[in-house]
Amino acid sequence: MFDKTDSTDKRFILNDKQEGITGGLRVFTDSHTGVQHLVIRENTGVAVTPLLNADGKPLIAGNEDRA
Repeated sequence: MFDKTDSTDKRFILNDKQEGITGGLRVFTDSHTGVQHLVIRENTGVAVTPLLNADGKPLIAGNEDRA
């Protein structure tokens, strides 16, 4: 899963990133489930959370609710 030499099965795909001086935000998609995750990095801390839709259910890539 995390072996950089094997590119045939990338479990997590980087969709977007925003970098700042002391941290940043990244959105990854789990290629097995389609669930999108937000990774927040600030100074020495890191937080990971699934993105949720308006109903509070995990946001699935390709099924985004658009108002």
